Amino acid sequence: VSDCELDDMKYDDSPLDKALLYVFCKLVEKHTGGVSSEKKGILGLLEQSRTFMLQENQTAEAQHKMVYDTLAGLMTPVLPPFYRIF
Repeated sequence: VSDCELDDMKYDDSPLDKALLYVFCKLVEKHTGGVSSEKKGILGLLEQSRTFMLQENQTAEAQHKMVYDTLAGLMTPVLPPFYRIF
């Protein structure tokens, strides 16, 4: 933002962040029909998501299904019922 007075902040991914983002990006790739990014980490996830959402003839229903399926992929059958949102 051009009029922001805050200093730019550089985010450094921890090894755990990198591992979790890798897993999440692979799930997104699986549920988007192969949309991926050359970038790593959160910037790659943002690019991947933007590419999927801005595809020609994209629908809100398809976007919601992708999000639902991706988040469902993070859930395991052993989670207690109160943690399951699906």
